[in-house]
Amino acid sequence: MFAFARIREAVESGDNDEEFDNVDDDPNQEEDESCGCESRIGFDDGDINDFIEDITESEAELMGYTVAQLKIKLAERGLIQTGRKPELVQRLLNPQPSDFKLKPKVEPWKNSKAKALLIRLLRDKSSAFHLLSPEKAWESSEWFKAYPKNRFINNMKNLKRALEARELIVANDNEIIEAEIASLRKLEQGTIRECPQWHDHDAARLLEEDLKNGLNKGMTPLEFQQTREEYLTFPCDVFRKHIYQEERKQREMPMKISKRNNIAEKQHKHAVEEEEARWHAEQEHDDLVNEMASLMV
Repeated sequence: MFAFARIREAVESGDNDEEFDNVDDDPNQEEDESCGCESRIGFDDGDINDFIEDITESEAELMGYTVAQLKIKLAERGLIQTGRKPELVQRLLNPQPSDFKLKPKVEPWKNSKAKALLIRLLRDKSSAFHLLSPEKAWESSEWFKAYPKNRFINNMKNLKRALEARELIVANDNEIIEAEIASLRKLEQGTIRECPQWHDHDAARLLEEDLKNGLNKGMTPLEFQQTREEYLTFPCDVFRKHIYQEERKQREMPMKISKRNNIAEKQHKHAVEEEEARWHAEQEHDDLVNEMASLMV
C-alpha cells in the first residue's frame, strides 16, 4: 500500500498535463541540465540547439583525426563544418554562437505530436515498437528525429516509467472499488429495502451542489448523510455509492467538455493516428522486404 502511495504522490506532484510525465527521480540517473525547470518531469521543452556533448579528446588528439572525422563530430553537434583542420578543432573545443547552423524551430516536446505518438505506441502492447532499441525507435519517425537523440531517449525512458506507474495506480484503484462494491452487495443481500428513484429525488440535486461546494470534506459518508433530511431517505450504502458516482462525474466532466469543444485537439489526434498508421505500414513493408531478400539469398 505504501508503494502505491509513493507512486501516486510522485505522479500527482508533477504538472496537471493530461499526458503522463516522469513519476520517479532516479538518484543514479544523470540529471538533464538543459531543463532544470522540469527536473521532476524530465521532459525537455527548450531549444534543441542548447545542448552540446562535451569533447573528451584533447587538442592534440583531435589534430590526429582526419578532416572527415572532425566534420562528423561537428555535424553531431550542429556546428558548421567548413574550414581548415585547425579551425575545425578549435570550433569543437570552444564553439561560439556563430558556429552553429540555423535550424527550424521545433515544437516544444511537452505538447508535441511526437510525444503524443510516442504515448500511443508505448500504450499499444502488441506494437512492434516495443521490440526496437531506443536508438532504432528514434530513427523510426521523422517526428522523433526532430529532437536530439539522447534527449528523446531520456524522455522515452521517463515516459515509459510514468505509464507503467499509472497502470499500477489504476489497477490498485480498481481493486479497491471492486472490494467496496462486493461489501455493498453483501449488505444488500441481507436486507430487502425499498427507496425512491435517485434521479427523481431532490437528494440527487442537493448532492451535486454540496460536492461542488466541498461540504463533504473531512466527513465520512455516514456523517455527511446526517447533514440533510433528503439524504436520510436512502440507506447509507446506497447514498455512499451515489457520492462516489457524483465525485467521479464532477472530476471527469471538465475533461470531457474540454475534449469535445477543442477542435485543435481533434486535429492533433487525427494527425497522430495517421502518423501511427504510416509507422506501422513502413515497419510491415520493411519486414516484407527483408523476408523476400532472405528468400532470394
